[in-house]
Amino acid sequence: MPENTFAGDRALALTASIAKNHRPEKIIGFLALTQDCFNSDNVITADLNRVRVLFAGVLRKAVIADSNDQQSKAQIKRTPLLMTTARGNSFSVSSPYELMMLNPARLMNKFYDGHEPVSMGYLVTGKFKSSFPDGIEIKVKDKSSSDANDPNQSVEKTKRITGLTQAQQDCAVVVFADVDFISDMLAYQDSFFGKTVVADNAALMLNAIEDLSGSSDLISIRSRGNFRRPFTVIDRIEQQAEAETAEEEAKINAEIAGFQNELKSILTSAKKGEEEVIGSSILQKRKDLELKIHQAKRKLRQVKMNRRRLIEHKGNVLRNFNMLMAPAMILIIAVVLGIRRSVKKRHYVSHTSNA
Repeated sequence: MPENTFAGDRALALTASIAKNHRPEKIIGFLALTQDCFNSDNVITADLNRVRVLFAGVLRKAVIADSNDQQSKAQIKRTPLLMTTARGNSFSVSSPYELMMLNPARLMNKFYDGHEPVSMGYLVTGKFKSSFPDGIEIKVKDKSSSDANDPNQSVEKTKRITGLTQAQQDCAVVVFADVDFISDMLAYQDSFFGKTVVADNAALMLNAIEDLSGSSDLISIRSRGNFRRPFTVIDRIEQQAEAETAEEEAKINAEIAGFQNELKSILTSAKKGEEEVIGSSILQKRKDLELKIHQAKRKLRQVKMNRRRLIEHKGNVLRNFNMLMAPAMILIIAVVLGIRRSVKKRHYVSHTSNA
C-alpha cells in the first residue's frame, strides 16, 4: 500500500459538506462501492449491495527480485474483494495534513480517470513463509551470572528464538486498505428512530470473520438483509452534467492557477525592491491580475451554478414524468374499463330487445 496514495472514482464519489456553512461537494476519496465493485465469486462479498469507504488506500502486488521468493510467492493466491470501477484510479497527496485541511475541489482537480479497477481489499491464501526465517533475537535476564556484590542484579544476555520458516498448512488473510469503513460514521446514519443502516460495512466485516473462522452459513442471509435500490437514473444525470462542464471548469482552474503564479512572482519581486516598484507599471499589472483572478472565479461559480441548474432541471422533468405517469395510467385504465362496460351494456340491451 503506497504511502499517501488513495483510491478515487468519479462514478462512485459521494457528496458531503466538510463544514456547516459549506456547500456540499463531491469528495473523490469518499466512495460508495456498488455491486459491480465486489467479487461475485467470493462468499465474503458475493451478496453485498453497497459499502462506503473514506480515503481508502491502494493495494498492489509487491515486486519480488529473488527467484526463490518468486517461486514461493507463486504458490500464494491473491483474490481481489473490493475494487473501483474501470474509471477508477489512484491519487496522491503531499502529506496527511493535506487531507486534514480538506479541499474537495483541489483533490478533484488532482484526479484523472483510469482504465482499470483499483483494488482496496484482498483475500490472500496459501502457505506463507516467515518474515524471520533465521529467527529473532531477544534479551533475557541471566541470574546465574549475576554480580557477587549484588545478587539481585542480573545480567542481560541475547537469545535467539527460532520457529517455522513456512506454514505447514494453507493460511488465509483478509487485507483491507481502509480502517474507516468499520466506523459508525460510514456504516450508519442518525435518524428520528435512531441509527439506520446505510451500507453493508458491518456485514462485510462479519462476513470476513465468519469465513476465516470456517463458518459461512449466515453470510448470504446477512448480506441480503440490507438490500438497497440505487437511483441509477439520477446518478447518470449528475454524471452527464458533470461531464458537460468538466472541460470548461478545468480550463478556468488552469487560468486561475496561471494568474496566481504570475501574481506570486510579482509580489516576490516587489518585496526584493519595493522602493523601485511603487508607482511603476508593475503595480498596475498586479491590480490587473487580481481583477482577472476575481473574474475567473466568478466565471467558475457561474459554471457550477449552471451545472446545478441543469441537474435540477433534468431532475424536475424526471420527477414530473413519474408523478404524471401514475394518474395517466389510472385514467387510461378507467377509460378502457368504461368503454368495455359501455360495449357490454349495449350488447346486453340489444340482445334483450331482440328476445
